[in-house]
Amino acid sequence: MKNTFKILAAFIMISGLWSCASEDNFMIAEPQANAFAILTPDSGSAVTITETTPADNTALTLTWEGVDYGTPTAVNYTVEFALNGTDFATPTVITTVPATRYAMTFADLDAKAKALVVTPDAPYNGDPIAIDVRIKSSIGTTASEEKYSEVTTVVVNSFIPTVPPVLEKRELYFVGPASSAGWNNNNDNMPMFRDANNDDLYVYTGKFVADQFKLLEKKGQWQPQWGISGGILAVNDGTGSDPDPFVASGNGYYTFTVDVANNTFDMTPFAGNTATTIPTIGIIGDGTAGGWDTDTDMTQSSFDPHVWKITATLVDGFMKFRANNDWPVNWGSGTATSGVGVQDGSNIPVTAGTYDIWFNDLDGRYLLIPQQ
Repeated sequence: MKNTFKILAAFIMISGLWSCASEDNFMIAEPQANAFAILTPDSGSAVTITETTPADNTALTLTWEGVDYGTPTAVNYTVEFALNGTDFATPTVITTVPATRYAMTFADLDAKAKALVVTPDAPYNGDPIAIDVRIKSSIGTTASEEKYSEVTTVVVNSFIPTVPPVLEKRELYFVGPASSAGWNNNNDNMPMFRDANNDDLYVYTGKFVADQFKLLEKKGQWQPQWGISGGILAVNDGTGSDPDPFVASGNGYYTFTVDVANNTFDMTPFAGNTATTIPTIGIIGDGTAGGWDTDTDMTQSSFDPHVWKITATLVDGFMKFRANNDWPVNWGSGTATSGVGVQDGSNIPVTAGTYDIWFNDLDGRYLLIPQQ
């Protein structure tokens, strides 16, 4: 019996010692008390970005002290940006990494910086952007035991992108008594419709009076002037003699085509229906003043009721042509500035600017001519 009590007492003693040892070995992870430092860059450092700066080069390298949680554990670090002076009320998370270093390219820094100041109603104005930067450390899959670094400030001097100039395309305007303008070179002269896929090819289907006409590249100027010389298409660019006129052999509708690259032209009577006219045609879409809810009516030509025109200011977006303020008859196409609209075709992409917009309901051709 004495031996039994000795064994029991020894077991209780050993159990107690093991319990104490287990409590001594159990560690609670706690971050260091003080905020850890961002080592680079120095607070107040500036980064300048221009349109010619290589986008993929390194613009900013952040390094910081590692955080000691008092026990070996994997630590994650989250880089946060905020507009200077906002006290990180709505921080922007840039990335989360397991290391104490993170590098940003010029393109990424530029985009992240501008995102802090740009709103739908206020584009970037070119002012320097002061960014407060901090690092947040955490452990575990739930990102617990968060600890924040000291704050450093980086100033980004960025740029306002240069709007590329609209490349002026050649236009060809009718002049002469066979056309609506007569021999007036600045009389709202009707243009030919430039092909969407070939800038040297022009087509016009419409009414002609039995008489002569020529083509001008610029309204109000007699040269460059296109006509016929030796039976082929010819031009006086201002350094030579004016070519002979084209001739419409009779009153009626024709399809007139010129190819300025190959010096060819063709004039063929149009056999389609010209008797039926449309009461109204307008432009509609988020690129137009009325959006997708309201048509902006075009003006019907008094010379040819199948040709329509409007001078309109557009915004970036899309538009279509439609008849009688409704969708049963509408024209669209996926090509900008010129093309052939078809029934229920794609929305026409448009770029902000003021344009003379021409439309021909006989063949669906359209043309947008930028106005200075």
